[in-house]
Amino acid sequence: MRRFVVILLVCLTFVCQTKAQQLQPEYRAYLDSICPRPLLALKTNLLYDAALAPNIEIEVPLGRQSQWSVMAEYWQPWYVWHHNTRAYQIQTLGFELRYWTYRNSQRHYYAPFEGGFWGIYCQTGKYDLEWSSKGYQGEFVSAGLTVGYDWRISHDWRLEASASLGPLWGPQRYYKGEFDDTHLIWHEDRNLFYIGPTKLKVSIVWMMPNFLKRRQQTDRKEEVRP
Repeated sequence: MRRFVVILLVCLTFVCQTKAQQLQPEYRAYLDSICPRPLLALKTNLLYDAALAPNIEIEVPLGRQSQWSVMAEYWQPWYVWHHNTRAYQIQTLGFELRYWTYRNSQRHYYAPFEGGFWGIYCQTGKYDLEWSSKGYQGEFVSAGLTVGYDWRISHDWRLEASASLGPLWGPQRYYKGEFDDTHLIWHEDRNLFYIGPTKLKVSIVWMMPNFLKRRQQTDRKEEVRP
């Protein structure tokens, strides 16, 4: 299943890049002049931050007219406390291919990072969750669909909300800590399988601008001044 998702993402990315390259150079220059495309978007999920789970997302547009972008995310709370009898450790890496639906009705162009979107995601990770010397360790894989919306705060800042739905599965081990929690004794092996909401996000987004484009536009404006 993991290989199938990776192959699907690679194929869709290739198709989007091919379509973007087919645009006429004059029209691409016109679109960049009226609304310069950002190089990428840097994000952090405020809900994960509130849960003491450091996280980062990077999203890159694949072309204005294609309406597609690719996002990669990583988050890793990795804490052990109370004499090693409690653990909150999760390491997750995920990717998502997004389709943006917003279309400027006056200038007739599509703009990534504005309005609504839907996506196809896949993610994998591992975890160790322990409380009072009893816990669960395991690995997981998940794939599914995402829907969300992006609000403009300013020229370079956005607020994004999204939710993902799909299956999550993987091996899971139940253990107990013995000898002052210096040894973890396995008691049971399980297979975790879950279908439902897998991600919920309220993210603050910084649009990294194309500084070279901005400089060129500023120079052109200065040239036309009387």
